[in-house]
Amino acid sequence: MLAPRLRPARMTVLLSATAVTAGLISAAPALAVTGPEAPADSHKSVVRLTIGDEANSRACTGTLVDARWVLTAASCFATTPGTSVPAGKPALKSIATLSDGKAVEITDLVPRTDRDLVLGRLAGVATTLPPAKIGKNAPAVGAELTAVGFGRTKTQWVPDKLHTGTFTTNASAAGTLTITGKGTDALCKGDTGGPLLNAAGELVGVNSRSWQGGCLGAPATETRTGAIAARADGLGQWIADSTRIPAATVGVYRSADSSFHLSDRSGNLAGWAYFGAQGDLPLTGDWDRDGKDTFGVFRPSDQSFYLSNDNKSVAVSGKFGNQGDVPLVGDWDGDGVDTIGVYRASTESFYLSNDNVSAAYVVRMGIGTDTPMVGDWNGDGKDTVGVYRSSDTTFYLTDSHTSATVDHKVKFGNPGDVPIKGDWNGDGIDKVGVHRPADYSFFGAAKDSDTEIYRVRFGIPTDAPVVGQW
Repeated sequence: MLAPRLRPARMTVLLSATAVTAGLISAAPALAVTGPEAPADSHKSVVRLTIGDEANSRACTGTLVDARWVLTAASCFATTPGTSVPAGKPALKSIATLSDGKAVEITDLVPRTDRDLVLGRLAGVATTLPPAKIGKNAPAVGAELTAVGFGRTKTQWVPDKLHTGTFTTNASAAGTLTITGKGTDALCKGDTGGPLLNAAGELVGVNSRSWQGGCLGAPATETRTGAIAARADGLGQWIADSTRIPAATVGVYRSADSSFHLSDRSGNLAGWAYFGAQGDLPLTGDWDRDGKDTFGVFRPSDQSFYLSNDNKSVAVSGKFGNQGDVPLVGDWDGDGVDTIGVYRASTESFYLSNDNVSAAYVVRMGIGTDTPMVGDWNGDGKDTVGVYRSSDTTFYLTDSHTSATVDHKVKFGNPGDVPIKGDWNGDGIDKVGVHRPADYSFFGAAKDSDTEIYRVRFGIPTDAPVVGQW
């Protein structure tokens, strides 16, 4: 992306090619981005972005603005400099390294069309790291802003520590801020996407272009420390709207003709498709990490799973488990992809696979007559197990993959109900519920409560219930 010609030269996008570096983060002491390190553990919402492979890798930064989303510069993801970035899956493999050291893939992009900004969805949940606060107003002319980053310094090509700098606001336009580094402070390659923060530590800008005066690799004659950032102030509602988790909705599987029928939140038909064969058991999950649940089936006759990404064709298939096992699907490792598992009543055990081939976790829980349950009961991005006991209409759920400690106990529904689960209110946490075949009704409960928060009628009494985020 090219900047206006301020004199016979041009501003440079702050991408760091072939270097694993990133950008800037939350409020910090006024040290130079090209100078000393920032204090350890002082900027926990920073993420280091690595985009592309060895042949074409580039580095940027991003800031956590939600447990599942990073805000950064759209130009980081452009396949050709200056071109627009489409919504959806990144063209190049993109990894965010969080401040706790966890590396998480970015699976989806939501760009803005009016400025160099994009939201990237993580294939996981950063539950222990604080998101940045978004400023409401643009900084005034003359206001000082703080930047922090992993970009090049005066002497380091690929620094592995954060550095900070102080910048003065020169002007504010509809979608941009013009800033100048104080003293010798400057933004260098690798600082693209790094936030600018006001005195209150609020994110008001995202770094985009810089003259890079004094940065390693810049011409010795270049002394300018000016830069342009995309404005981020006032975007709290856009971020909230873009990152909102869709609430779960229900559907049914009609075994007579192997058809799935999906409902909207009000019980109206939202779509349908044929998938599987007579005698199959229905499944729903996100098999390709696109944030949307699609169909699958389990064939008890040969313990085979058939999973579809388009609700028409088989994308994933495999055998897992033994005769008589109950099929399960969930995101056991928090990577954003649902994989398979089974519950074996004879051993009262769950067998959960991360690769659709072998069991990564074996958990013994419940009694042989229980109905197995799986879900993200605590919002950490990982599905764990539980059971529903029809004798007392109670759910017993654990947050662990290694023990059967009951972390959540909920009595809900009536005798004869079929247990289900779903994120009924879109808060990122699965809650229990029931399907009542007699009057084809669905009921969803609040978290760890018997309070009903969702109810809808859909289907016919002989249908099997399914739940998903379509």
